Order: sequence, then structure tokens, then C-alpha cells
Amino acid sequence: MKGATVRPSSGISRSGSFKASLGPHPDRSRLALALFLPPAFAIFSGCAPTALPQHSPLPSLPAQPSIPTASSTIRSTLASPTPSPTLTPSQAPTLPPQDESLFWLQAISSNMGCELPCWWGLVPGKSTWRDLEALFMSIGGRPLSPRSSPDRTRFDFVVRVVPDSDSQPAHFAVIERQGIIQGIEARFDLHQSVSSSFPPLDDAARRYSPSNLLTSAGPPTQVLISLPSGQAEEGAGWTYGIWLFYEERGLAVVYEGEGLSWQDDQLLVCPRFDGIFFIDLFLADPSADLTLEQMTAGQSAIPQQLASGELANIQDAASLTPEGFYELVQPGGCFKASPTY
Repeated sequence: MKGATVRPSSGISRSGSFKASLGPHPDRSRLALALFLPPAFAIFSGCAPTALPQHSPLPSLPAQPSIPTASSTIRSTLASPTPSPTLTPSQAPTLPPQDESLFWLQAISSNMGCELPCWWGLVPGKSTWRDLEALFMSIGGRPLSPRSSPDRTRFDFVVRVVPDSDSQPAHFAVIERQGIIQGIEARFDLHQSVSSSFPPLDDAARRYSPSNLLTSAGPPTQVLISLPSGQAEEGAGWTYGIWLFYEERGLAVVYEGEGLSWQDDQLLVCPRFDGIFFIDLFLADPSADLTLEQMTAGQSAIPQQLASGELANIQDAASLTPEGFYELVQPGGCFKASPTY
């Protein structure tokens, strides 16, 4: 198949190349998946999967019915999957590149009518591998090979939001065990931060801006922040990182972007959407009671970063509680904080 290769990488692919693969990180499966829609959808195996670390046991819940088959024309409104008595997905006609792009952009902007941690109708802890297969077959993808991994196994995907391009700025991954989707991760490269940035995706991803996410999810359980040293040159394009964790929702969100200036010997942080380069969503079954470290396993080393000062709790860096952070940032405001490294 054209362009189908397996290459090492860590986490969700950030290269923008139109393939997805997993590398030698000990927390990752090395089983790689590649999406080519159209004309084909395939799985490529590099070697035997390596189990993800076993955190809090995730319950085996009844499978949901499959996602309904979409027509070959894009629906103006995407809705949550409607329960159906059949679990047999059917393959729809392959969409032209422009229509496929529109399908994914609408899916991102609407989340297919469901609320996080649900993603595109897939509910962590409930939805099945067959539900994932039905989603891709609804726009012409080929059937997926059956999966029922004994351990938590990660599969990475890149979806074609940019028509006729090998450079793609939207990525997502699923964590599967025993045929159940245990977790979902999604990443968007935004606002010309990399060569693969795509303005229509910027518009679609606005749903997940700090202000919009705080409006829909409320105050987070925990807020972490990463800020550059005060010795950095002013105006040098400093970047920040903000981590939001919703323990009871099974939701964590990471923002990376620009929007810093000096004010009264502190950094003024303005996490506005137009300055954000990357958004990472981590979604899990709320009943699994995972910690932030467990939800983002393999993507970060939070305890070590906190110990080194690279990351700090918002209380320590800005003298704000998570509720105080919410009150400032939800309406689009800024806050002052001390550098964390």
C-alpha cells in the first residue's frame, strides 16, 4: 500500500505525516495502524504488542450497539449514535477527499453530539472495537481486524482533515483491552505552529478552547502550569503549558501556546485560543478513577516535572485555586504567575 510504513515515534504522532505508528516507549504497544481513507484502511503489525502499565482496573462493561452507518454525503448535523439491534457494521461508499475533510472537521467541531469524555460517539469503558470499526466504515474505510487484547494496548491514527495531503494536523489514539475502548486521546496542531497547521481545523477545534471547555466542564479538579524562566529574553516568543484535570469526568486537557508578558515582576498569562499551538485531550472511563499521571502515561512524567520545577500547581505558581483559575480564564481573562523553570 502506498506510503504504508512502520516507524518509531512516541505518543500520538506529531510529525503530520499521513501514517501512524508506535515506537519503543515501554508504555506503548508497538503495533502500528495506518489510515488511508480513501482508498483503503489497514492495520500493519511491527511486532508483538507490549502491554501498557496496569493502573486502576477498568471494568468490563456491556458493549454498546454499533455507530450507525453514515450516508456518502456529509450530514449538516452529526448526532450521537442511536442504539441499534445489529452489531454488524456496513461499509459505505468512499468519500471524495473534500467530503472526507468536511466529515472530520464537522466531527471535531460538533463531537458528533456527545460530551467529553465521549468522543465521536465512542464512550471509554463502554464502546467496543466494533464501534470504532463502524465509525471508519461509515465513510468508506475497510473492516478492522478483530481486537481483544488481554492488556491495555494503544493504537494511533491520523485522520485526513487536509484533502490530498500527506501532512495532517489532527491525530487520535484509542486504548483497547478485551475489545473495549478503555481510553481515547486526541491532538490538534493549530495556528501555524507547524507546517501541517490548517485554518479550517483551527475553527473546528475552537470548541475545545480554554474558555469553551471551562464553560462546558466547570472548574477543574487540578491545574498545572509550565512557564519559562524570567531570564528569557522578553518578546522571544515564550510558550506556556497548562494542564486541566477533571477527576470525576475522566478528562484531562493540555494546552501549549504563546501569550506571555511581564507585569509587576511576574508573567502575565493570557491563554486565549488564537495563541494556542497544540491541544491534547485525554479521555477515560470516569469509574476507573485514574489519576492525571495514569491518564497521560507515556506522554508525560508529571511527578518528575513537578520535582524539577518544570511543572507547578497553579496554587504555587499563581496563588490561585482551580476555582479562581476558572473565574479568571473562563470569561477570557489573564492571570499573573511566577516562572516555573
